[in-house]
Amino acid sequence: MGLFETPALIQGPATITYSARNVPAGTQLFVAFWTQDGFTPGITDVTVSTTASVSAGIALSSGAVLQIDPTQPVSSSLNFDFAPGSKIKVVGSSPPTGSAVRLLSTSGGVSGSPVLEAAVSGYELAQGGGNLLWLRKGLTIYNGDFQDTLGLTGPVGSWYGGVPIGWSGKNGDYSVNDWFSGNLGANLQTLGPVGGASFFTLYQSAGILDSAGTVTLTFDIINLGAAFNLGAAIYQAPAGGSPASTTTPWTPLATASYVLADVTGENGITKTFQALNVPANTPIAVAFWSPDPVLVDNVRVASAPPPTPQESYLASFGLSGTNLLGTADPDGDGMDNNAEFAFGTNPVSGASRAAMLSSGTGQIKLIYLQRKNGVTYTVKSLPDLTTPFDNGISVTPSLSADQANLPSSDYERYEATLRTDSSRGFLRVKAVLP
Repeated sequence: MGLFETPALIQGPATITYSARNVPAGTQLFVAFWTQDGFTPGITDVTVSTTASVSAGIALSSGAVLQIDPTQPVSSSLNFDFAPGSKIKVVGSSPPTGSAVRLLSTSGGVSGSPVLEAAVSGYELAQGGGNLLWLRKGLTIYNGDFQDTLGLTGPVGSWYGGVPIGWSGKNGDYSVNDWFSGNLGANLQTLGPVGGASFFTLYQSAGILDSAGTVTLTFDIINLGAAFNLGAAIYQAPAGGSPASTTTPWTPLATASYVLADVTGENGITKTFQALNVPANTPIAVAFWSPDPVLVDNVRVASAPPPTPQESYLASFGLSGTNLLGTADPDGDGMDNNAEFAFGTNPVSGASRAAMLSSGTGQIKLIYLQRKNGVTYTVKSLPDLTTPFDNGISVTPSLSADQANLPSSDYERYEATLRTDSSRGFLRVKAVLP
């Protein structure tokens, strides 16, 4: 049997080359020619040569450039070895779109750290799972929905062996499974629980945080109807390091744990937790671990600026969504959230008061809370309640001797006094937020 396919029809003089690829060592080779219909071709200069097989891998030396069109990503079974100084050139008629753009994937491996020959606006070059090169925009998880089964084995609707592409793991006993109506999830059975400062689990680097803020990890748990314990974490990960190979421990920024009771009676439930006040330029990674069968799906990570002092204050009372707006009045007491924050009152209880009045012989005293920073307060005396505030006379308040029972260390108690020996008067305080 020949080692090449039947060629296309050739008419006229030509130099013809045939190649037989991936021929095992020790194979005895022959060459032969034949014709039909009694035709005698003129064949000259027959040569045979061999080259070492490149099926094991492709090595790119320093300065070498690999061109890739994101609309036609490279899919291979080879090993790609990128020497220091090797480059990836992104080509194509249109710029990349989306937060995760695959460039190269292989069932072999990707080693080394190539760089982009030219910047791709809004993107950075990322590697994942030891077998993937992709363009990442901001903090992003690749294959967080586990729909990309490239490199895994098994028919759709059954178990797929191996680690989902883009992800890494301690060993090869992670899978994806089509369990509920096409919901693909990462099966975390036999993942080692966290131990010490280093984490050995299913994990992925998500990028570097551009500016200080909050990192949010969101994912779905698909209930298999059996007891489980699931751990999840957001990490500060050493650049280029994995928990299984680096001597520098991964630092957990936030962790969470879940048990069957969290998802009982449901095919799936969304879970979210956050790492707060993460400094800029922090490399972020996420991971999961469980000693029991459990499915995780639709993993995504996002960043946001740190909450403002007002947002943090309101959230401490359990407020969220539109109830965090400054103009909202969750308790319906007539004070919106801006005023509640400025005067340190409870935004979910109408019983709290912004100020207290006390009176004595010939004077009245206004007692209220001020924030130490970020809010401007003005106290004025008025002859009656119809006089506009701006027409009043400024009164300088003083720090009260009583600083007990403050809502937090961000507040101080002040008091303003007005003499009323021969006339009546009123005191009002106005707070202005930036």
